[in-house]
Amino acid sequence: MCPTGNCTWDPVASLAVRALCSNVTSSIEKTCERLDDSSGITYDNCTVSLPNGVSAYYAGGYSTEEIALQVRPSSQPVVYTNATLPVIQRIEAVVASGEEGWNIAPDIHSNTGYVATECSLEPIVRSVKASVNSSVYRETVLTEWTKVEVWHDELKSSDRYSLLPNWNESLGVHPGQNFTLFPKSHATIRLFMESLFSGDAYTSTTRLVFRSIGTQYGSYATADVMEAFMYGNVTGCAGTENDRFGCAMRNVADAMSKSFRDQAYINNGPEADMAVGYTQVNVTIIHVRWQWLTLPLLVWLLSAVTWLGTEWKTRRVKLQKWSDNPLPLLFLYRGGEYSQTDEAQGVSGQAYERRAKSIHMRLYTKEDRAAFVE
Repeated sequence: MCPTGNCTWDPVASLAVRALCSNVTSSIEKTCERLDDSSGITYDNCTVSLPNGVSAYYAGGYSTEEIALQVRPSSQPVVYTNATLPVIQRIEAVVASGEEGWNIAPDIHSNTGYVATECSLEPIVRSVKASVNSSVYRETVLTEWTKVEVWHDELKSSDRYSLLPNWNESLGVHPGQNFTLFPKSHATIRLFMESLFSGDAYTSTTRLVFRSIGTQYGSYATADVMEAFMYGNVTGCAGTENDRFGCAMRNVADAMSKSFRDQAYINNGPEADMAVGYTQVNVTIIHVRWQWLTLPLLVWLLSAVTWLGTEWKTRRVKLQKWSDNPLPLLFLYRGGEYSQTDEAQGVSGQAYERRAKSIHMRLYTKEDRAAFVE
C-alpha cells in the first residue's frame, strides 16, 4: 500500500526459482531406416533425439507424418546433471514455428533440421528491493543465493533441500532464517512439471495436432502449453528467431517465484508480517539569494527613515500620534501667536477644530490679483 505514489520498502528475501537453459542442438543424434509403404514405395523413417532423452521423428511417402515439437522431462540430462527440479528438454523442427498451416508436414520433410534446448528450473533465494515512483511499481534484484544443500531424511527416505544465505538484514534475511523445500513440496512440484511439460505436436498432410504424452497426474493444460511454445503470444517471446522455449521457461520461473512469495500472505491473511517501507512526499524547497534582498531591504530602510522622521516631527510640534486629522498640519508652520495658543488651548483634535472655526477670512481682489485676508 502506497498512499502517496512514491514509496520504498526494505529489501525482502524469499524463495524463488530461476530458469537455466542451454542450446543442446549439437547433441542431437539422427538415425534413419528405409521402409516400404502399402503401395511398395520406399521412404525414409528417421528419428532425431538427445541421448536417453527427448526424441522426434519424420517420415516420407504418401502417408507423410512428422513430429514438429516434443517436450519431455529427462532423467539423464545433457548439461544440468545436478538439478534439483526436473530437467525439461525440447526438440523442435526448424521450420515448425514459422507459420501455421497445413503445409508444415511437407516443409519439415524438405528441411529436416531440428534444434534442441535443455532447461532446468532451480530453487534460489532472491533479495529484492521494491519501490513505487510516480505510481509506477519497480523491483530491483539486489543479489541471489544459488547454493542448495541436500539433507537426506533416513526415516522418510526422502531429501530436503535447504538454502542458507549468509546475508544480514540489509538484504532482507533475519537471524536464524532459512529457506527450505520440503519433500512433499518437492514431490508435488516435480509431478506437476513432469505432467505439464510432457507433450508434442505432430503433423499430417492437412493438420497440426497438439497432445499430451506419457502419464498425466491431473494436468489440465499440456496441449495448450505445447501450442503456446510454438505459436502462443508469450510475454517477451514474440520473435520466432529467438528461443521461445527458453523465454517461456523463464516466464514459468518468474510465475513460480511470485507464487512462493505471495503464498505466505495468502495463507496468513492480515496476520502475515508485512514488509517495512517508507513513503515519500513532495516538499517545496526555497533557496534565498542575498542579492535578491537588496531592493526589499532598501525599500524597508527608506520606509523606516520616513517613519522615524515623521515620529520626530510629531513629537517636536506636540501632535497626537497616529492622528488622522489634517488640521494640525495647517497650523504646523504658523508660528508666533499660534504657538502660544497651542500651549493655552492644547493640541487635541477638538482644540484645533475650535481654532479653525474662529478664523475668518475675506477675499480681496484688486485688478488682476486676489488674496485672502484674515
